[in-house]
Amino acid sequence: MDQEADLDQLYEQAATASPNNSVVIDLRLKQRLSTTGLVLDRSEIERLLATLKRNTGRSLANAFVLEAAFALQIGDRDRAKAALATARERIRDPSDKNDGTNLENIRALEALLVR
Repeated sequence: MDQEADLDQLYEQAATASPNNSVVIDLRLKQRLSTTGLVLDRSEIERLLATLKRNTGRSLANAFVLEAAFALQIGDRDRAKAALATARERIRDPSDKNDGTNLENIRALEALLVR
């Protein structure tokens, strides 16, 4: 079995046990969005993003960072800009380590928008 198939199987097992677990969803989104050459299942990504937004609470900025990454991959620059603006609004003051990571990711994605 190849690595992607192994990851898919692990995700299916975790999602079966806890389908709305934001950590499982976050990891699945990151795996799907960062795998080079993978054909994205847009309906799966949209469903996961919606579930993540519904279930994350304090870490909501991350859901919008992931949405922006997805939007850039599918060429929807307006959606990416809107998601990044929303993510910035969700950064807390004072911030914590997660906010710092989200801010770094926001800046990196914004840099891709100016290319």
